[in-house]
Amino acid sequence: LEEGLRQFAPLYGQLGVSFADTAALVGTMTQAGLMDPESGTALKSAANRFLNMTHQGRDAMIVSGLWDEIQKNKLIDMSAATASNAMLNLKKLFTGRLAKGSDNEIRKLLDEGERNKQFLDAGYQQRLFALINKATGAKDAPTIEANQEKVLAAIMTGGGEMKMVEIFKLMAKMQAEGKLTDAQLAKIFEGRHLSRYKALFAQITELERVQRALNGITDEFTRAGNRLWTRSDAGKWAATIASLDRALIRLRQSEGIRNAIGIDAVHRFELPAEFVGAVFVIATAYLIRRGRREAAI
Repeated sequence: LEEGLRQFAPLYGQLGVSFADTAALVGTMTQAGLMDPESGTALKSAANRFLNMTHQGRDAMIVSGLWDEIQKNKLIDMSAATASNAMLNLKKLFTGRLAKGSDNEIRKLLDEGERNKQFLDAGYQQRLFALINKATGAKDAPTIEANQEKVLAAIMTGGGEMKMVEIFKLMAKMQAEGKLTDAQLAKIFEGRHLSRYKALFAQITELERVQRALNGITDEFTRAGNRLWTRSDAGKWAATIASLDRALIRLRQSEGIRNAIGIDAVHRFELPAEFVGAVFVIATAYLIRRGRREAAI
């Protein structure tokens, strides 16, 4: 179980898959007797196949209608992915490994991908992989494969999202309806893992049940935590301060201060209303902060 998790859980986390969904997937795979290291590899491979599609896999998805369903339900969403975030992530992932002067070339290609919405395009990805391999001096197969995963993760965590558990559920539904054949499935994924994917699909009802149970537990923990916090002295102070802060912001943005102080008072001291209002806000904020410190003590 531990080895299987090590294979796919980090990648799924980078893709935006929630802890509850990952746990539901682990529970279902275990229930089906599939949670061995090779099953973890199969789950990791499935995600990579959607991020870096083969031509055969893409054709199979288009012919079966799977790709249309994925797009319609926004199960793979790159609309928020940006070149800036992807570049920051790449620098973190390849700290000290990128050749001097390669930053500009990489950033230029990332800008092109964002501008033309090509982050999921297979041809574009190959160009980006080649550039990263060149910049890092990668030549052996394991390093090249690791680089590829890091590049895809950098793009996804730069604003993209892939709902792998929902994709599995969709594929199971389409298989049950006869819309997605075993032959097409073998083209989308690695054929050697086909039996594992089919075993997972056979347990899809169990997966949905575990998802509901875990989400219910998560919600209950959240509600319990909120109840404890709001009833505590610290929670009451935080709520009071938040309310006062919101009131101050609204007051500062409105004519309330000017009207409350009065024009005559402003003229008498020859001070702008904005200045007097600012003093009022600062003084009130100081009293709130002092109260907060005293409460903490």
